Amino acid sequence: MSETIDTDSAREHNQKKREQEESALRKFKNVLKDVVRLLRQASGADTINLYWINKDRKQLVQETYATIWENTTFRDRMAFNESYLGRYRDITEPVILEINKDIPQEALVHYYDQVPIHFCYLIPFTNNEETVALTVLEFSEKPADASFAEALDAYTQALRNLLQTFLELNELMDTQSEWTRYEEMLERLDRRHASIKLVERLTYQLQALVPKGGVTLLCQGMGHWSTVLNAAESVKPLPIGVALEENSIVHQALVSGKPEFSIHFNGNPKRVSSREEISRGASIAVPVLVNERRQMVALIYHDNPLIFSEAVKHKVINLVRVVALRLATEWKTSSPDQRLFSNEYDAFEYDLWETVLRTEMKRLVLEPDMTTWFGFLTIKDLSKIRTRLRLEELRKLQQDTVRLADPSAHNFTGILGFYADYVYAFVLQGTGENQVEEWARSVKRKLEEPYKFGDGKQINLSVQIGYTVVKNPGLETDEIIAQAKGALSDVVKYPDALTYEYGIE
Repeated sequence: MSETIDTDSAREHNQKKREQEESALRKFKNVLKDVVRLLRQASGADTINLYWINKDRKQLVQETYATIWENTTFRDRMAFNESYLGRYRDITEPVILEINKDIPQEALVHYYDQVPIHFCYLIPFTNNEETVALTVLEFSEKPADASFAEALDAYTQALRNLLQTFLELNELMDTQSEWTRYEEMLERLDRRHASIKLVERLTYQLQALVPKGGVTLLCQGMGHWSTVLNAAESVKPLPIGVALEENSIVHQALVSGKPEFSIHFNGNPKRVSSREEISRGASIAVPVLVNERRQMVALIYHDNPLIFSEAVKHKVINLVRVVALRLATEWKTSSPDQRLFSNEYDAFEYDLWETVLRTEMKRLVLEPDMTTWFGFLTIKDLSKIRTRLRLEELRKLQQDTVRLADPSAHNFTGILGFYADYVYAFVLQGTGENQVEEWARSVKRKLEEPYKFGDGKQINLSVQIGYTVVKNPGLETDEIIAQAKGALSDVVKYPDALTYEYGIE
């Protein structure tokens, strides 16, 4: 009797395991389909096919495809001698083919009525020094090299990371719930969102992979790279506005353009700056490459280095790259020098600093020793100045004002954002009591000498600052902004005032 019960139990266990394996494979295939679709959008390809190479059966097995054309019919498997791709089954480097020059258009048997394609790009995927898959990108027009190369690199790395993660999850089936959660993360990141919402969601997803650790995003503004956004539940993150220094993990990632992982021995290497507290555990910095430009860096850290298993590192890197692909499809720019979250004056855009303010309000309970100030800075006697300057001089004045008032230039931590012409929002953080006043006095000292233009023209320049202390987590960001605007309005009324704090008469 007990033998029958044991047999039934084993059968149920095996059935459950098969169901788990089938579910994991199904989810893996769904993620592959999403990644291929994202690649088509990011690269501008007309059609993309992903084929596995089955050398035992001498077949090309189609995994998934994405196309803009309706006159297509795809076969799920083809013998090597039935497709021109059979000749390329062992390539280890990308191959570019021109239709009617390298291959006849009749070779593209999945099109009927007409073949709209003029170029084919064959991208091999290798594993253990063997080509195991081919990704075929088909274009009616030759793609732009820069955006195409960046999209391909992100795709190749994502495919490798997905495969590695899938293999690890098959070996450890008890982590099935972890795979389900990871797929949900990718799904949330694949939905259409404004750039800042997508980036904010990325911080949530990365934080979920390192509970009791932290996530900080860095980007460029005010003339340099600095920390700008922490995950809402990060443990002991760096303050907002810590300027990036060389010989740090994030700097290494920016220079290489690749993820950098380090275990901290004796407090080194530093994550961002020599000013930060002793670094413990381990950190990974992953650059966010959008149209081949480094637009952000995601820094993920934990005091326990063992949390960064190969699976976790792959997931972190893949989440970042999926977001980079999505940003590439959502964010269009005509200028190669344009940055994702800062404007022509090098000030951070409204969406970013408003998100930073909202996040730091959520963090008030987690960081009781950290004080956050929010306010506005404006140029004094603006109407007189504007009548004396040409448009290009006014533009230069705005950019120079941002860099001159940059908190890091005065040994404080904070960022400046654009609110309106000649009015800049700021978020300042620290453990001191009077940091806004000290920062304001330091800015004033810099302005004691007349401001000079390139042609020798000089003007006397001064600023005024209205601000509030962020200390009530029950308020909305609009209420904090209104308080700071009220403080700025009050300080402007007094010609000799440098700062005015909300609520102080």
